[in-house]
Amino acid sequence: MGCHTWAYLPKIKGKENIIKYWKDQQEWYYWEDEHDFIEWGNTKDYLFDVYNSWHFLLLQPNNEWWLYESVSEISDEPRIGGYPDKVIHSEKEMLEFMGTGFTNDEGKHFDFYYDADRYDIFMKGIQTFFQKHPDGIITFG
Repeated sequence: MGCHTWAYLPKIKGKENIIKYWKDQQEWYYWEDEHDFIEWGNTKDYLFDVYNSWHFLLLQPNNEWWLYESVSEISDEPRIGGYPDKVIHSEKEMLEFMGTGFTNDEGKHFDFYYDADRYDIFMKGIQTFFQKHPDGIITFG
């Protein structure tokens, strides 16, 4: 079946603001304490569920924390195997990634797949998403 394509919009910017949000919603998170959350946030991206809405915490290259919330503005196509950790920031980046596919740490390569009859529909959705939300991101999982 492969990984779905997910879209997210920025919700909260900055480590301190995200930690405050986490503390306010603490019973909905899987971490045991604030220290674990901070240690985790300093090392990698993560996906989690709050009130049945998926959130994605992203440590940007400049070490700034961003919290994104999922939206259902795009199709879950195209799909790809291997669970790539790639975060897409633009339509151009999406097209490039679709063209190259993904090779995991074991050297196994995965290409995107989709229903060819739906290509124009989901690509228009991706294009519209980034036109409306230039700060949005797409991930796979």
